[in-house]
Amino acid sequence: MLNTSMVFMFVAPNDPNGNPRHVYAVFEGDRVVGSWDAGYQGYNAVPDDLRDLARRAATIYVPVSEYRRIVKLG
Repeated sequence: MLNTSMVFMFVAPNDPNGNPRHVYAVFEGDRVVGSWDAGYQGYNAVPDDLRDLARRAATIYVPVSEYRRIVKLG
């Protein structure tokens, strides 16, 4: 398991086809060390050892540009 301090779920408005834009990001301190685009998988998109943290992750609503930036960090 990564030495994680926090997992957050970032949510942007759905795409034009109605598909969700959700990404989980794992932080060590103030640095993102991994991200997983959740799509329709929800917390199951993250590795097994992080799933419990993802289930309890706080949700942060962001614009599409920030969602895309976080996805690229993964």
